[in-house]
Amino acid sequence: MDKKKYIQTVTEQIRCKRALPLVTKELEGHIEDQKSDYMKAGMNAEEAEEAAVLEMGDPVEVGVEMDRIHRPKMAWKMIGLIAILNLAGIVLMYLIRTSILADAGNNPGDVEWIASGIGGNINYLKSVMWTIIGLACMIGICYFDYSRIGKYGKLLTGGWIVVMGLSLFMGAVYINGAAYGILFLFGRVLPLRPFLYLIVPAYAATLYSMRRKKSGYSGVVKAILWQILPVWIILRIPNLSMAISVEVTFMILLSIAVWKEWFEVNRKRTLITLWSLVILLPAAGIGLFVKLDYVANYQMARLSAFIHPESNDGTLGGMIRNMISGAHLAGRGDCEKIKFFNRDYMLTFIIHYYGIFAAVLIIAIVGGILIWFLQKTGHQKNQLGMIMGTGCVVVLLIQFIGYVLENLGHFPLSNNYCLFLTTGGSGMMISYIMFGILLSIYRYQNVLVEPEVKKKEISIYSIKRLIPGRKSIYIICRWQFLMDRGKP
Repeated sequence: MDKKKYIQTVTEQIRCKRALPLVTKELEGHIEDQKSDYMKAGMNAEEAEEAAVLEMGDPVEVGVEMDRIHRPKMAWKMIGLIAILNLAGIVLMYLIRTSILADAGNNPGDVEWIASGIGGNINYLKSVMWTIIGLACMIGICYFDYSRIGKYGKLLTGGWIVVMGLSLFMGAVYINGAAYGILFLFGRVLPLRPFLYLIVPAYAATLYSMRRKKSGYSGVVKAILWQILPVWIILRIPNLSMAISVEVTFMILLSIAVWKEWFEVNRKRTLITLWSLVILLPAAGIGLFVKLDYVANYQMARLSAFIHPESNDGTLGGMIRNMISGAHLAGRGDCEKIKFFNRDYMLTFIIHYYGIFAAVLIIAIVGGILIWFLQKTGHQKNQLGMIMGTGCVVVLLIQFIGYVLENLGHFPLSNNYCLFLTTGGSGMMISYIMFGILLSIYRYQNVLVEPEVKKKEISIYSIKRLIPGRKSIYIICRWQFLMDRGKP
């Protein structure tokens, strides 16, 4: 059986048609490697190929085995764990809120403040419904082939800029001076926040598209220019903490692209320059925004509270630090009666009511899930999956780290979202969308083939320009000879 017939028989056993290019590439590689070994042993090309094909084994059996390996696989255990943790978070929120109301006793004023204050009024049925909708959305995205995003990276990024820009300046609903959402069907307001983070996988796909061109420093500059408008739009909402997290994510992805040699530049020099600018430019930018009154008053108040926490003991941040200071390793802390409840600070309440060990356990579980996804994306053979997955994990990690620090009283109050602990439609959907993309990358990791990057052609004229003199004649002639033989 010749090579072509053998590969055809093997691929006929593959049910996932998306995996056929990858399987074909693997088979051709194995056969060619074995053929080369046989030719070194003294066989001619025809005999070596026949022997290499024969050594591969029965094509039907090989095809069945490769069908088992190269097919989409669902991480059902991880999906189940995510669902259980979300539902457990809702139950835990109910128990803590009930404990706080019990501490209030018969004081009607305290009970009313706890039950209906900011973050205190919770519709548990609605939270369960959001969980179910989010899980359905996550599974739906998981079945979607993420590589299709890579084909339209620049188009999706440009579309995001246009849609978000028009939504912000032509129809946004503002709450307390900040753009909250846009009017949707039946007069309902669609929050903008879940859609803001979608720029991250789109930008990752844009970087991936630049990889094929192998451009130099001009490519790095273009990659930076693609960051400006998205960050500016987020700043106009205004949401400074989100703008910073998105920009940091952009720079991490760009750094990975530079390190992977997607751009023909000096890697170390470029990375040092980029991160120097990341440190210096934001400081100058913040100063400029403050001078031009682009920073809202509440943002300045949060920054002031972060810099001078001792002068804000009567604020929410002060109460959080008071609760943390009286905590024990296990069991309830020494803090006096809690007179407030806010679902955005669940970790603080867990530390107070259940102890530091319980909080450490929760942090370890959430952190372990994120590290698992980071490890899976980092080992992706498909570079698009690697860069997109890394972007999604970084978004979730930044949110989680900010949430933990905020709940420990060491970060400005910025409403960071924590997986499984906080409720709310927008934050939940951000997580589920990112998890959906990550699960899609995991699902197709043994299916999608990595497209080969065409090497930049070198003309004879460029060689003559780079290597002047008489010796260049021999080099040019030798290059032309190799080109004619198909061995550039």
